[in-house]
Amino acid sequence: MRKLDKERVQVRTGAEVVSLVYRAHAQDQQQEGTNTTTTTPAVVTGVMLADGEVLSADLVVLATGAWTGKLVDLRGRAVATGQVLTYMDITEDEQEVLGKRPVVMSHTSGLYVIPPRNRLLKIARHGFGYRNPVPINNPSPGATSERMIEVSVPKVGISVPAEGYEACHKALESILPGLEKREFSRSRVCWYTDTQVGDFLIDYHPQYSGLFLATGGSGHGYKFLPVIGEKIVDAMEGILVEELREIWQYPKDAVGQDRFAWEELLDGSRGVGNTPGMTLEEELKRVVALAQRGPEVAAQDELSRYGGRSWAKLNGGTPYGSSIVKFFNAAREEGPDIPTDAGIRRDFMQ
Repeated sequence: MRKLDKERVQVRTGAEVVSLVYRAHAQDQQQEGTNTTTTTPAVVTGVMLADGEVLSADLVVLATGAWTGKLVDLRGRAVATGQVLTYMDITEDEQEVLGKRPVVMSHTSGLYVIPPRNRLLKIARHGFGYRNPVPINNPSPGATSERMIEVSVPKVGISVPAEGYEACHKALESILPGLEKREFSRSRVCWYTDTQVGDFLIDYHPQYSGLFLATGGSGHGYKFLPVIGEKIVDAMEGILVEELREIWQYPKDAVGQDRFAWEELLDGSRGVGNTPGMTLEEELKRVVALAQRGPEVAAQDELSRYGGRSWAKLNGGTPYGSSIVKFFNAAREEGPDIPTDAGIRRDFMQ
């Protein structure tokens, strides 16, 4: 940080960017003495913060991850998907043994286990994920025909739906037998910015001058943290090697403009055993409805998918997952329309 200060870099924290700032959005202008009209591209001149403050810049670089779709229309080119992360406390002896093992990943289910650190074991899923579609104001300047659009945006502060909870427990049955009977100490939803083939999106925006995008991590951007900054600068300066320039360039054609084409995620790493097209709200509502109906009227595959272990606890059986049982009990009491951000959802598996 001291070096950044010397280089005249100002770091702002705790500030939320709500929109880009444009100068005179695209308009047709007639060239003097001719019948020809030209289109002046929109120019991005800065960003607006939630408190109304405007930060101006000659070039705006958006490295905003899964939140990028709120600031610029990337429908059909990139989508925010929520992925399952769960954590389990282990003993010192287990840390000694498991800490020496490699990462294990099932390409069938997309589930994987990371070698533990500090007695905390991570079990997660690299899959199609959950979308969280919400209506937002169209961020495109001058949009008149489509003022509101639907975009998947991250929802934070919640734990994974029961479907993801159960999937991680089932993964342990085959990857680390014996640990599947333990509860997870916590969980969370990790938000990706998925592109169709898993390639990054690192390029100037073709429609808006002064805007550069560095997004599309697709679940593997973190691996390149030590070197990706250098490549982003190369792309900005126009000296990026041709191979990378081609695969990271802004996609010319959108795929499924209104709804991301889940069946066309072609990076080959998402596992064939997890379900495409899930939405966060639908998954939360399904487990609420299941809890209210009770296990006696639910299909066996539904029980297995949305809380098979928990019903044993509810019916006096083996005590699996007391935290998920708390969620089920609250669902029975509060009704089917519990808001996604209700307290029970925030507390679920915390």
